[in-house]
Amino acid sequence: MIEHHSFLNHRQHQRFKSPIYYKPARISSAYKPVIDVSLGGMRVHAKQNLELGDSIDVELLLPDQSHIFCSAKVAWLKQLPSWANYKYDVGLQFLKLLSHDQQRLADILQISPIITHFSKSRVLENRQSNFV
Repeated sequence: MIEHHSFLNHRQHQRFKSPIYYKPARISSAYKPVIDVSLGGMRVHAKQNLELGDSIDVELLLPDQSHIFCSAKVAWLKQLPSWANYKYDVGLQFLKLLSHDQQRLADILQISPIITHFSKSRVLENRQSNFV
């Protein structure tokens, strides 16, 4: 099994599980579930051949049935076993995400884009303090 990583977990944003779906933009195809997502990118499964650094335009389907269009690049990929339904486990880094779309995504994930420069533990502390 081949793994290609451009970095070892240097994420700036915490990832969340959320009912968000994606598909390549401007292509008539079915939406597929996003495995996890953050303000910086998302993890997905893909059948098509991809290379590290490839740019992809994607369309996100949000839980309220609205859409976000953005550009992303393949930050890492891992080939899945031959018995899997998909060929790759893929990390996509958002390249072009409009500020109002970033805010919409933050609202869905219930985080503030202002605190994205803090560490994961700091983000969790901020989220937990809101529930007290």
